[in-house]
Order: sequence, then C-alpha cells, then structure tokens
Amino acid sequence: MGVIMHAELLSIGSELTQGHTINTNAGYLARRLAELGIVCVRQTTVADDNAAIVESLKATVTRSELVIITGVY
Repeated sequence: MGVIMHAELLSIGSELTQGHTINTNAGYLARRLAELGIVCVRQTTVADDNAAIVESLKATVTRSELVIITGVY
C-alpha cells in the first residue's frame, strides 16, 4: 500500500459560521478527495475575519500536505 496523503479543508465565510448557509462544499470536496485516495483529516470553518483566517491557515499548513481553501473574502 502506498503513502496516504492527508488533506484539510479551510472554509471561509461568516454566512457559514453564523448558520445562514450550509457548507455543502466541504462534503463534496471530501468525497472527491476520497475518490483520489486522499484522506480529509480535518475541516475548519472561519468567519470573514483576517486574523481568524491567518491563524487557521498557519495551523492548517503545518499539519497537512494539501490544503484546499473555499470562500470569498
């Protein structure tokens, strides 16, 4: 068995953290990654806040080989 790549999803959007929108992107992306043999080990959602985004991104890149970021800010 080969090496398993680990991925994390970082979703950005106050509409997600406040419950106005359901984060369907995360589920879709996790399923597509699994089809490629990539394990999604964590999904993080942060509000539209520069400090929160930077903090989460710094932590995420230290843990996983692949980081996918969604959202517009």
